Amino acid sequence: MDNMIFSALFEVVRLPNLLATGLGVFFGLFIGATPGLTISLGMVLLLPVTFALPPVTSICLLLGLYTAGMTGGSFSAITVSLAPASMRRSARSKRGEPIQYRVVPAIGYRPTALSTYHA
Repeated sequence: MDNMIFSALFEVVRLPNLLATGLGVFFGLFIGATPGLTISLGMVLLLPVTFALPPVTSICLLLGLYTAGMTGGSFSAITVSLAPASMRRSARSKRGEPIQYRVVPAIGYRPTALSTYHA
């Protein structure tokens, strides 16, 4: 049992898989922060790319896109006070709205990023 867990962990932390996760995070932040684009649309756009990749790399790419897309959606909700596309982003926009007018607007993104990765 322990052997399988360590084998899976070592497979995920290989360089191609980490690069795929980073690419997914970058694309997810862009998709999430662009008003009108959703995470599911981002996954549909990256789905043809995953057919050419190994299975673990494909899953790392899509997981990076999903988690970063949740955070990216709150950037536009907090900064521009746009109507969010999901209920999670709605709560984040109300939490971050008073914080955005302070001297350091990046403070408003910290609770958003933490709540995304803990949800």
